[in-house]
Amino acid sequence: MEKSSLKECFESLLVAAKENDEYAQSVLALCYMEGRVVEKNYDEAFKWCSLAIDGFNSRKFYLGEDYENCDKVKKNLQKLFKGFLAAAIKGNVSAQYAVGCFYCYGWGVQRDSAAAEEWFNKAAEKKHKDAMSAIYELY
Repeated sequence: MEKSSLKECFESLLVAAKENDEYAQSVLALCYMEGRVVEKNYDEAFKWCSLAIDGFNSRKFYLGEDYENCDKVKKNLQKLFKGFLAAAIKGNVSAQYAVGCFYCYGWGVQRDSAAAEEWFNKAAEKKHKDAMSAIYELY
């Protein structure tokens, strides 16, 4: 695919994501996570991932598991977790905070307060303000 076509696709995703399409939000998060079409940016990846999860959870609550794109969003969240985890292990502070959130809220992984605290602490040691706040919220 040509670079201009990829950019157009990305722009279309951005429009859909801003209109609260959680599948588009999860794809945008992957684009930022993997540096596809845009520069790699874990903060943007986390922002879109969080929005996708919020939309996914409320749609799942109102419509049940069988709504359109449910499985696609779940698969993207699993990919995002793996990507954040790989970056967190390498020391990326934004990714460490994101992994803490995945564990804290049970986003695509089993809820695990101890693992959440561990990742929040790693990010907090590097002065990540949201991670510092999250540690206090655990207690």
